[in-house]
Amino acid sequence: MLPAPHPFPYQGSKRKLIKDIFAKSDISKINSVVEPFAGTASVSLALLKNNYVDYAFINDKNTHVSKLWEAIYSNPIQLVEGYEELWNRQLTDPKLFFFEMRNKFNEEYNPEVFLYLLARIVKGAVRYSKKGKFTQSADNRRLGMKPKSMRKNILEIHQLIKGRVKITNNCFTDKELYSLSGENTLIYLDPPYQGVSFTSDSRYISGVDYQSFCTYLTELLVNNPNIIISYDGKLGDKQYGKDLPKSLPFKHFYICAGISAQETLSGRTSKTLESLYISENIYDYSKQIESKESIQISLDVA
Repeated sequence: MLPAPHPFPYQGSKRKLIKDIFAKSDISKINSVVEPFAGTASVSLALLKNNYVDYAFINDKNTHVSKLWEAIYSNPIQLVEGYEELWNRQLTDPKLFFFEMRNKFNEEYNPEVFLYLLARIVKGAVRYSKKGKFTQSADNRRLGMKPKSMRKNILEIHQLIKGRVKITNNCFTDKELYSLSGENTLIYLDPPYQGVSFTSDSRYISGVDYQSFCTYLTELLVNNPNIIISYDGKLGDKQYGKDLPKSLPFKHFYICAGISAQETLSGRTSKTLESLYISENIYDYSKQIESKESIQISLDVA
């Protein structure tokens, strides 16, 4: 697949794993895609870029993220010009300016400010307090993506999604998301992983309960046979979270997400493996032979 442009830094983005996600899938009959946990919408962008689909449904329960997507779709010039202004204003004192913008953002949402914060935060990892305040700190070793590169990416994405996407801010169980359900629609689910749901690690607006997720999958499969899920995994020999029930009609694989920056800094080389579940309806049985796993270094920010 041709690489799609990258809208903004966001931990957990699957941009670098796209080829692995689709390596064992037959999507030849797919013409639309739904991402209920979109984030950077890497899967939707890749499928649109490579003309696998004509339409994408981008949804994220985090209002900050969904509103940023709305700005990319409707007001890209205002967004990139606002980002450039903020990026330049920070040069006098980047550390102080970041805190000022974070305080401003917590008082009133502004897509340009949110884009700037995402470009500056540690590992692209969004964090919130229990009261919903944005709390992540800046990575003071860098200033964030340069305005010229940000402009190029955002405007290219705008052209790619123009007239081809719907953007919403719903829970993943909302029926509106599955209005495109059927034999020709792919649903890609990348829910908050079990290790960061209902814990002190507040990187998501809300977690997803394992049992509730499994129960909902059973209901979803009735009308939506084409589902791919990224969900937890393991680091070296350590398993994170439970596997999905074997009673569900999915093929389960591990894909290599690389060696995390934290592992590298600690002098360890354990590979991060993410679970990938492909519904039997779109599993490509002609691709059963495993390819050799290549180790790649990941900075945790795709």
